[in-house]
Amino acid sequence: MSGYPNGNWHTANGGGLPIRRPPTVDEALPYSPFTSIVPFSPDVIPFPVNEPPTPPTTLTPEQQAAGRKAVGILNEETRGPASTAHHLEHTLRELRNLLGDPREMTEFHFKPTAQLATPPPDSPSKSGDESSPTNRPKLSPFASMLLKQTEVHYQPVGSPVPQRSKPKPEAPRPQVSVVTRRPSQQTTPSQLNANAYAQNQSMAYSFSTPVHSSQGSQPRSGPAVVIKPSSAPKHEFRLIDNVSSSPDEAQPPALDHLAALRPEERVLAEQKIDRLQRLVAKYSEAKEELKSEYFEKISTMDADITAMTAEALKHLYDRVMSVNATKCFPSVPVETIIQIHALCDPLITASDQSSLFSDGEFSSWDSDIRTVDSGLKSARLALTTMLEGPSDRRTSSEDLLTTIVQVVKRVLDSCIFPVLEASRGAADSDLFAYASNHRDEITAILRLCSSVQDLLAKTVRKITLPDSALNAVEFLALSLFVHPNSPSEKESILGIQKFEALRLASMRVLTNIFGSRPDHQTYIVNEILRNLDKLPDKGPNTRLFKSVREEPIMTVSAIFMQFVQVAATNTSNHNSKSTSAPKEEDSEDEDKSESEYDSDRKPARKAKVPKNTASEEEATRRLMDNARQIAQRIANTLTERALNVTKSGDKPYRNLLDMFVDDFCKVLGSPEWPAANLLLFPLFTQMTKYLADTSNRNMALSILGTMGSGIIDFKKRIRLLKRDLDISQSELSSKLQQLTEDMLEGYDVRLRKNDLLALRDPNRVVIKSLPDYLGVNDDTEDLRLLSVRGCNISCWLDSITQAMEIKDDDDDNDVSNDRVIAELRREVRSMALEPKWACREYKFQNISPTETRLAAAITTWKSQFCQYYPGIVNIMFKQIRDGGAQQKNSAIKNIESFLGKDPHAVAEKHVNVLVEKLRDASPLVRAAVLSLISKCLASNPALERLCLQPVLLMTTDSNNEPKKRAINLLKTIYTRSESLDVKTQIVAALLPASQDLEKPVSDPARQALEEVWLKVLDPHTNADESRLRLQRVERVSLVVQTVRKINKLPTSMQAFEAFFSQALSKSAPNASINFRICKDLVADLVEGVISPDSIGAEYTQDSGLQTLSIFARVSPTMFTLDHIQRLKLYIIDPKTADDIEILRSTVTIYRFVIPCLSDLPTKFADDVWKLLSEAIAKLARSAANGNITGKNTLVGVVNCLWIMRHVATNGVAKLLALVGSILVQLLQVFAPSDDTSAQEAQKTRITSWLGIIGTFGKVGAWDEHADQFRSSVANSARKVLLKKPAAEQQLKGLLSPTGSTAPSSPSLILLNVVRPFSKQPWNLSIRETALGAVGDVCQGSPPLFRRSDVETTFKLVFKNEIPSLKQIALTQFCDFLAVAEGLSDVTTSDENAASAGKRLDQPTLETHGSHAIAIHLAGQFLQEISDVALQNDNELALVATRALVSINRQGLLHPVPVGLALIALGSSLNPQISSMAGNEHTSIHAKHESMFENEYAVAIKMAFRYQQDVFHDPHGMTKPPDCKPKVAYMFNVMKSSRKSQKKFLDNFCKLIDFKFSEFVDSTASSEALLFTRFCLENLALFDVQKVEDVSILITALEDIVLKNAGPSVGVAIETEMPKKNMSALQSAQLMQDASTDLDEPDENMQDDHVSITDERLEQITHACMILQLMWEARSFIRKAYNVKTDRILPKKFSDNAVRNNLIKGADLWEKFAQVFTALETRSSMIAQCYEFAELLEVDRDFQINGEEGEDEDGEGYATPAEDEGEGMAVPTSGRNRKRKSSATLANTPKKARGRPAGSKKKRNSKTPDGDDWD
Repeated sequence: MSGYPNGNWHTANGGGLPIRRPPTVDEALPYSPFTSIVPFSPDVIPFPVNEPPTPPTTLTPEQQAAGRKAVGILNEETRGPASTAHHLEHTLRELRNLLGDPREMTEFHFKPTAQLATPPPDSPSKSGDESSPTNRPKLSPFASMLLKQTEVHYQPVGSPVPQRSKPKPEAPRPQVSVVTRRPSQQTTPSQLNANAYAQNQSMAYSFSTPVHSSQGSQPRSGPAVVIKPSSAPKHEFRLIDNVSSSPDEAQPPALDHLAALRPEERVLAEQKIDRLQRLVAKYSEAKEELKSEYFEKISTMDADITAMTAEALKHLYDRVMSVNATKCFPSVPVETIIQIHALCDPLITASDQSSLFSDGEFSSWDSDIRTVDSGLKSARLALTTMLEGPSDRRTSSEDLLTTIVQVVKRVLDSCIFPVLEASRGAADSDLFAYASNHRDEITAILRLCSSVQDLLAKTVRKITLPDSALNAVEFLALSLFVHPNSPSEKESILGIQKFEALRLASMRVLTNIFGSRPDHQTYIVNEILRNLDKLPDKGPNTRLFKSVREEPIMTVSAIFMQFVQVAATNTSNHNSKSTSAPKEEDSEDEDKSESEYDSDRKPARKAKVPKNTASEEEATRRLMDNARQIAQRIANTLTERALNVTKSGDKPYRNLLDMFVDDFCKVLGSPEWPAANLLLFPLFTQMTKYLADTSNRNMALSILGTMGSGIIDFKKRIRLLKRDLDISQSELSSKLQQLTEDMLEGYDVRLRKNDLLALRDPNRVVIKSLPDYLGVNDDTEDLRLLSVRGCNISCWLDSITQAMEIKDDDDDNDVSNDRVIAELRREVRSMALEPKWACREYKFQNISPTETRLAAAITTWKSQFCQYYPGIVNIMFKQIRDGGAQQKNSAIKNIESFLGKDPHAVAEKHVNVLVEKLRDASPLVRAAVLSLISKCLASNPALERLCLQPVLLMTTDSNNEPKKRAINLLKTIYTRSESLDVKTQIVAALLPASQDLEKPVSDPARQALEEVWLKVLDPHTNADESRLRLQRVERVSLVVQTVRKINKLPTSMQAFEAFFSQALSKSAPNASINFRICKDLVADLVEGVISPDSIGAEYTQDSGLQTLSIFARVSPTMFTLDHIQRLKLYIIDPKTADDIEILRSTVTIYRFVIPCLSDLPTKFADDVWKLLSEAIAKLARSAANGNITGKNTLVGVVNCLWIMRHVATNGVAKLLALVGSILVQLLQVFAPSDDTSAQEAQKTRITSWLGIIGTFGKVGAWDEHADQFRSSVANSARKVLLKKPAAEQQLKGLLSPTGSTAPSSPSLILLNVVRPFSKQPWNLSIRETALGAVGDVCQGSPPLFRRSDVETTFKLVFKNEIPSLKQIALTQFCDFLAVAEGLSDVTTSDENAASAGKRLDQPTLETHGSHAIAIHLAGQFLQEISDVALQNDNELALVATRALVSINRQGLLHPVPVGLALIALGSSLNPQISSMAGNEHTSIHAKHESMFENEYAVAIKMAFRYQQDVFHDPHGMTKPPDCKPKVAYMFNVMKSSRKSQKKFLDNFCKLIDFKFSEFVDSTASSEALLFTRFCLENLALFDVQKVEDVSILITALEDIVLKNAGPSVGVAIETEMPKKNMSALQSAQLMQDASTDLDEPDENMQDDHVSITDERLEQITHACMILQLMWEARSFIRKAYNVKTDRILPKKFSDNAVRNNLIKGADLWEKFAQVFTALETRSSMIAQCYEFAELLEVDRDFQINGEEGEDEDGEGYATPAEDEGEGMAVPTSGRNRKRKSSATLANTPKKARGRPAGSKKKRNSKTPDGDDWD
């Protein structure tokens, strides 16, 4: 039941029985159980012929194979646990049922037969004791089990027959003669079976003879047949012990292919062969005739050739294929094959010798096509007969093969290739037209070429060709493989796929040569690699190779993988017939002979399969080593070709490398392509090596990113396969699924010893199922199957070897496991040497393609390449942390790609690296990091805790792109977060961004805030009041918490107010909806203030009131009278700071809301008036003590009183009484006391009174009540005089004497009272308060600013240099300018508020002509304000800057003087000042660009003085490591216009040009030196946009040094410091260098040779230092922008300038510092002068290794020169480049004078050309 091993069915019953002649019918009849024989067919009983018999079965080979597989599965289950052998139990039960009850079965009794007296000499040998043969077959495990469990009675002859009860007869049974006997006693069936089996084991078998031939011989047991002696001689018989079906084993010569057929098939095959022979003979005879219908004359260039006609050829081809269809073509006589070749040869020769497809002569192309068609068909026929015919060297003609190859090559070169290259509009348009009209005929030729190539591939595999023929085939295949196809299907005449079929045929030829001839392997690989540039690297025609079940890949990728797979396979076992006579000494001669190929074809033949274990191990190791060597060679060549080549260059190597890696990753883990893993690993190692090479680091990162994505895609494919797997399909599916889950638990893919046992079945599944997966027959002649299987086996063996060599503590030290692994290793080694062994050994049920792919994926996942995925991720983050900007961006893109496919690709430690890089210097990197963080949070929201705070800070970034990405990320976090604190932080961060000047930043921030605060609540919640209430409470809480968080941030508070002002303005898109939402919000806020518990525990009354105060300023109409009345409770006594805060918010609400209420109740107004009046004194004292909140609250209280003066009872009178009483008190202490202690005692009262008067003067429009004011004040004075008559002199200013001139205005009265307190005799605190009161009164009545006494008061403040008074004065100016600008708290965006203000007589500035007053004030004090701003770096400077910004914004003065000050302030190190000034500079430039073109020079000088005087740092850059240009704001403004930027750079460079004659003293030259350094540091660090800007800078600096100022300085050095002195210095220097004992040079040596005054030397030194600084800056700029040429060509000007971020500003800082050391001593100054003189004298046109030749810093950012490297041309991406000298200098003057030999000075550190930059 286990099948017949090796197909030896005829020895199955007889153990070691030899083949014997089948008996005749007459001979077999006596032994038959039948009484008669009916006519039979060969399907029942074969014909009794003296030939190897056919199997006695009607089953097809496929059915037999399926049966053997099923029995194999049952055998496997017998070895497993009984609990899982359900299929086995079911099968046994079914078979027992089929056997039935043995008592009911018919018994057959056979007569014993006699044995031959003497067995044939070639019969199987016996043991000495005449025991059974040694080769008796054993029963399979399943058959043995069935035998033991059956009850069928069988017994040997002579044993007793057991008795059994006869069943009841149901019908008469035919009688059969009985020969054997039954036992006389009862015996159980199992005992009988056991006894019989034991006795049969001891029996000897021999040939049987007829009964009458030997009467006295011993009878034999078992059946026997009588065979007549054969008439054939005995020596013609052979003993065949094992008939193998494997084609790898030689078939015996006596075995004819016809014998394997059935009789009728054999007869039909013989008839076809006979007809073929007759036709060949007929054609051969007709060829000799002069005229024949089967032959014709073909004219060639040499002579006329007689060849078959097309019809005759077709007839012959049909006959050959008819015979071949019977699979008996090897039975055709060799002579017939040779005759067929002779008939085909003329047609092939005619095609070779004819003049085919002449250029332009299309009239002859029709006949040429017919000739070629016949020639190729003849070639196809000849190759078919050569392959399918008998194995005889005479059938494989070397000349014929060579001619066939030549014909194919001629057809391709003259027809196919030109047609492929033809196009419609080119010079070959005629050819295109002809080919288009004859597309079918040319396509037929193309198909024939493909057929011939396929046959050549089989020929190479089957026949051992001589080198000459093999070389021709190989060269043809190589030329075909690398030939380009048509660019597109539209331009292709023949069709892209049709030519690709021809390319695939050539690929099969090359693969077969690669596998058959190891000495050709290197040459084939190198030839393909040399021609990679011919392959397409873009477009849809790049990937045309279709795998069995994978995505299409490039054909060259497929052939590389096939090469590696063939190299890993033992292909030495297949048979090939040779075209030369075999000789025994061939193998020895082969090893000794030299190859005819060059060094690429060094012999690499595989050794024969050894027999001992050590040799077997060496052979299998050599297989894997050979595969790795080929993979390494391919990887090395691919990467070397791609070095220094860009994707957009004219060389395809960079794109091809990407495509190769992508292809290998696509098929990673495929059963068809195990070599993908072997190729990816060396590519990975190459890329890790190039990470250290800065010039190719970007390429390495890109490739590693592709590999990482490929591994993730591979893991994703594994998961999809596991999902598609049906675990109920089989036990194998369940096991594979469990293995997959175990393997994919993490990225720890290291292969351990325990994994080897787990991976046994997946590896076996892959190897066993490959034929079905690939859709091919299990035939070792198929090199594709053989190589795929062999490579899988070799990889399996290699993984076992590696795992056994690595000691792993995690593995169990189980000795039994080690033994199992060792046995597995021996087993796999056997498979590697004989791949068919696995197919015979392993038995599985039908394996689905999904199971095969999953099994292959599991084994690949544990491979060496997949282990490095975590390493790839770490490499990317290392580059993000330490690489340059370009590498960082590349690594970030790769990580983003990883995250898109694997959400867990980034760990927490990696996020910390990203957070650090949010402070990177490059804005592009910061933006990219934010994008990556966004993706990280999308995949893992738990990482939010690490990223939130850094992302919040990014909303204030200096660049717009990081801001935008931070805003978008915060929106996402807000939507996802449930934490109120997180939401509050996000909203607070978005507020300043919503008011950004750049719309791309402000718009998304504002939109985000609108979605948070102004979003209409869910309409579905209207039916659910509780849910609606909850949403409103959440919104209120968020608003209040936001205000509470930003309370101490003025910018954020202003942004909060500005946001709601914009949202509620009439121009807003949803103004009405926003108003309704905000009105509900105000109502909820009021409710929360009254009942804080209704909102939440985090809600506070002070924050709620502060929020309401903001809404009151924005839109007071949202409030109602009820709101105001309910908030009256919070007009409280201001005892503490918290009370003052609550009161301030309340009075702010009242201040803005009351004017909008139409009917304010008088009773309510009186109550409020009373409460507010009581708080005035305490608030005034608080303000006098310096409490700003108290002062602001006092202003609010006074505003409320003034607003309600007409509503409250006697409101105006009460105010007048209050003001009058305070005025009287102040006038009584008007005279300053010299006693300091007395002033100190009165300070609090006086400052309080001054504060109240100032506030009332600022708020109230007293001129409207002038008469009443004067009357009330006079009454108050009279009341005091009644008590204190002595105070009349002090109070007379308040009285109204009769007959006086025009009375004073109320505001003037207030001014006259408070202004004297600002004079010097008073205490400084009193003066400060009085000056503030003067400013407040003047703001209330702006015309007072025009008074001379007021101007004098403020002028004296700026002259006296008292900072506190200056700040008060500037603050007053700022407040007034802000009010005039319309930005004060008094103005409101609500028109209703304005009308209400008029109704309640609220003062407005328009009544006083505030704009004119502001112009006057700005004009009078601009110089003072500018001086304060440019001479301080404190709060005072910030206020002054704010005043300048307001003046410029209103256009009060000419923009130039104000703009110059603001431009200089833009260089401030105070970020608030620089930002404010820089933003205003942007506005100035936009409005007055042309006006400021020539003013920037003045601004730069002002900035220099500003830095020198205020910050005491004349440097143009900030200190290392920051190193940023200080006038960066100025330059960034210029970027908006190319014209302005170029003009600015040109003017900037002109600033540092000088005339040496102007250096009249050392002070001027020293100042010029510092200013030059300031300018150069800024110029060198500017981030210019275009290459043209770089050229402007370099050219300007070179011109100054080499043309303008430099030569004049050089002349001065030469005339005043002669060269002879320099020679002496050089001699001294040489002596110093030669001496080892001297530590320092003798400074006096230099002084002795220079006779020049110190002052003059210092002037020359300053000039040399300036020029040296320029040269160093020029070198730095060239390095920073990778300028490698002597001059930048104009055609490059429009290119974007790319800065090398590895060139840091700290390098320039150090260079400049070295130059400034020249001023330390006289000798150092002399050395500096001579060094500059040498710079001018050195002729750099002859310098070999100049600065441009070196590139150690940041060489990864530069495009290498084509001439780098010696002896090898490195491909580059540049087009039309010329080879240049290593370094030249533009505009370098030639040497005007000679120098003595050897006089060149040796430099230590500093060189004129900046060579020490590296």
